[in-house]
Amino acid sequence: MAVLPEYQRHGIGTQLIRQGLEQCRQGGSQAVVVLGNPQFYARFGFIPAGERQLRCEYRVPARVFRVLELEPGALVGGLVRYRPEFGDCG
Repeated sequence: MAVLPEYQRHGIGTQLIRQGLEQCRQGGSQAVVVLGNPQFYARFGFIPAGERQLRCEYRVPARVFRVLELEPGALVGGLVRYRPEFGDCG
């Protein structure tokens, strides 16, 4: 999720996250993982993924790898793998 700089700080990102999380809940998802700004995602309840014994397939700072359990106790740890499209960023 991204918002162009000129549109940031108007609540657009917050609305996108809230709507996205609601759709995840309605779709039966048990958890959501993100790579992003720790302060921003903490506002929605995301915690460091390491607290749930999750590892990211990418080499990223631990502080940006976050998770939110939509169903408490759903996560048991392990390696999070992303769809191949996410690896082709260059």
